[in-house]
Amino acid sequence: MRNSTSRTRSRLIAAGLTTGAVTAALLVAPTAAWAGVGTVSPLFVPALMATSASVTDSTAIFTTSSLVQIRQEGGTCNTTRAAAAGTVVDVAGTPGITNSTHTITFIVPATVTAGTNGAPKSIAVCIYAATTLASASLSTSSITVLPSPILSATAGPTGGGNLLNISTPAGSAFLTGLTGFGAFFSSSPCAATYGTPTGNMVAVDATRLGNTSASLIVPAGVVQTASTTGPTAYQLCLYNGSTSAATLIAAGPYGAGVITLAPASGPSGGGNGITVSSASPFLAGYDTPGILFTTEAACRATYDTSLIGSVTPIAVVASDIRKLTDNRLALNAPALTLVASLPTTYNLCIYRDSVEDTSQIVQGASYLVSAPATPTGVSPSAGPATGGTVITVSGSGFPDVTDTGTISAMLGGVPLTNIVKVNTSAFQATTPRHSADTNVPLVVTTAAGTKALQNAFSFLNTLSVRPNTAPNTTVAVNLEIGGSGFLGYTFGANAGANAQLAHVFLVGGVYNPAATAAGARANGPLADCGSVLVTSDESLVCTLRLDKRLDLRSTATGANPILAWDPSTYSNLSIVATTTAGSPIIGAASGGTFSNDDIGQLVKEDTGNVSIPAGLVITQVLSTTRAVMSGNAIASTGGAIDIGNAVSAGTYGAASQPGRSIANISWLTLSKTLVASTTPGGTQVPGTFSSTDVGRVLVAGTGITVGTTIVAVSPNGATATLSTATSNTASAATIALFPPAAVPVGAYSITVVSNGNVDAATADPNYQQSVVSSGATFTVAPS
Repeated sequence: MRNSTSRTRSRLIAAGLTTGAVTAALLVAPTAAWAGVGTVSPLFVPALMATSASVTDSTAIFTTSSLVQIRQEGGTCNTTRAAAAGTVVDVAGTPGITNSTHTITFIVPATVTAGTNGAPKSIAVCIYAATTLASASLSTSSITVLPSPILSATAGPTGGGNLLNISTPAGSAFLTGLTGFGAFFSSSPCAATYGTPTGNMVAVDATRLGNTSASLIVPAGVVQTASTTGPTAYQLCLYNGSTSAATLIAAGPYGAGVITLAPASGPSGGGNGITVSSASPFLAGYDTPGILFTTEAACRATYDTSLIGSVTPIAVVASDIRKLTDNRLALNAPALTLVASLPTTYNLCIYRDSVEDTSQIVQGASYLVSAPATPTGVSPSAGPATGGTVITVSGSGFPDVTDTGTISAMLGGVPLTNIVKVNTSAFQATTPRHSADTNVPLVVTTAAGTKALQNAFSFLNTLSVRPNTAPNTTVAVNLEIGGSGFLGYTFGANAGANAQLAHVFLVGGVYNPAATAAGARANGPLADCGSVLVTSDESLVCTLRLDKRLDLRSTATGANPILAWDPSTYSNLSIVATTTAGSPIIGAASGGTFSNDDIGQLVKEDTGNVSIPAGLVITQVLSTTRAVMSGNAIASTGGAIDIGNAVSAGTYGAASQPGRSIANISWLTLSKTLVASTTPGGTQVPGTFSSTDVGRVLVAGTGITVGTTIVAVSPNGATATLSTATSNTASAATIALFPPAAVPVGAYSITVVSNGNVDAATADPNYQQSVVSSGATFTVAPS
């Protein structure tokens, strides 16, 4: 018969038919090519897929002892049964049962293949009276094996409308050389030629994309019928054109009425739950369904866990399957192997039960497995607690920009936002608002599972400040400060009170409350932004004074007060200084150095005002050996100088230095009013105070808080108003007034601390302070 096949092909080609036409001839009349009296249904079966078929022969009597033998290489059936070998396969018993005396059903094994390059191939179906050797032949027929297209989905919604991508199996390119391409869906086996299909069953936009791929839209006629509990079975029939004579080139199963998997993907290690649901009662009558996972192009027609080709389906154990309703079931996914360590698509196949080789398919859907994404780093690894930092998470196993898989992530227990896929090794996201915290974990979740990266990110207590500059002559500037966690702080009053409460400090560099040997802060504040008004957890307003700085040498006793600067107590003695006539620059040749503490302090020559005019103060320190005075030197010389007020204000006259003393001043307890009078409430002395006293520091007098300043003077100069109320009554007192020492010109940081005490960082277990950042920079400018 093999020679007969060659002769048939030769005759057809000689008659002017192409090779494709030869194939068409075989499809139209397979029984003409292979002698036999049996009729096979269906005429066509897909390659590499176990398929139920039957043979009817009115001249034969079939019994349960009859045997079906498949000859995959073609050829004629033997008149008596020979032993199966090579491509000759016995299929009796699969199922091998007789429906009537003239019809027998069997399973075409999944080992059958199409012809060269995926061309249709006819195989012989031989039926013998018994399983014993030399049993007589009862019937001879043939069946055509077609390449089975690989579909992007083996089932879809009822009513169609979904896109199907079609590719050819490995070793097959059945679309090669086609100038036309046609496709339709059929509820019965595919016809040998295109013919005239029903209009609403013809695929929409059927397009050949190349030798190995095509695409189409499922038409509206592909619906789930009321008579089926699972997807209604259809055949997708592919032809080498859309004319009535176009030849069938491939066919594959497709179901309408798709089930839904939640989730539709998961980790390769398994153990995760999957819920299967459908609008139809696909489990009606099936209380113990069986489930297989397979990497084959489609589910096997019956429950089969045997090795076929290189694939062994993975069974879900019965204890991991639960039927919930006729429409829903739940299962625990088994461990599923990745192909080449890459995300791998499995078919989840549901059967009536788990009886091997017998239980028929009920439903199927695609399920994607992959290894859990593994985060390995975050850049940058720190950002403000207010959020908004764009970070890049590096690692492996992330879905890339072409992958429909999703990514979610929690940073310190709060979700990241604006997640953008970069590639399988990285994604970008925006950090959320979070309380200040260090080394919080990152937890990344993809369809494959969840993995955590410890110590991934630090939420820093950074601030933003507006405005961010003011001159050091400013008595009060209101700052708007953005940050986080402000509602959790109790803010103290202005400098000098409640240091143990929260404060907003102006600091040169990083605030360090650690106690020095003298009890001062290692790096304390130069100003306290007082009168704090918290408007939200992320915002506050405070008032900053720059014309008077704080005393860095406050002791660690009592409530650790943050003292206002007392200019009468400061001195920097015996610097051997040099001056240049007509220049404000003063140099330190020996005997001592300049520091920022000198700013605002009087410069006095030990030998009298020879080179330096009376009343000049240090306005800026350039280095330890160079400073700037408030006026020019008279002459170029060198000599010893004193900076500050080493002696009382009365030693020098008011004309020689900026401090002055005033006698016969009185006040009442808890009063903010000074009166030029010998007794409280007595006759006032007009003209005692002047507008030049506004802003000066009051550094003498019983019951007057250190750092108290004059904030206003009456029009007649008989009274002055204090910044802080007195603590007792006094009369005929002598007071001393000095100009305040302003915050030096320069760049500083606004810092919020939860406790302003000396050594609070070690003494208070809940201590917090904001970090130095560009947003918290505040510049003190020259006036």
